[in-house]
Amino acid sequence: MSAKDRRAIKQTTAAEAQGKYSRRREMEDHRIFKSWCQLNQIYYLRSREDKAVTIQVGHPDFSLFHKGLTLFIEFKRPGEVLSKKQEERQEWLTREHFDYLVCYSAEEAIKGAKRFFAI
Repeated sequence: MSAKDRRAIKQTTAAEAQGKYSRRREMEDHRIFKSWCQLNQIYYLRSREDKAVTIQVGHPDFSLFHKGLTLFIEFKRPGEVLSKKQEERQEWLTREHFDYLVCYSAEEAIKGAKRFFAI
């Protein structure tokens, strides 16, 4: 079946379905992590996901500020890697002595933030 025919009947390929699931799962991890930050009174900045990016491309998903400390967290799905722009941003932030985590689940991000902020 051609791609055009598949789109007409709203049928996706396995790769398209996996990509859609992966994006939904990452959004759910963001929601869980955001709720955890709010519960623990950790101030965070996060770009909206329903609009075009309004911050520099490559900036991590979360910028956290707590008790005078700053932590940046980028969420990725298992098997995914940072884009070139994300790698450049990670290198710049770590060169400037900021802490930067790449996390593959909300649970991993929460554990990393707890350890970093000594919560």
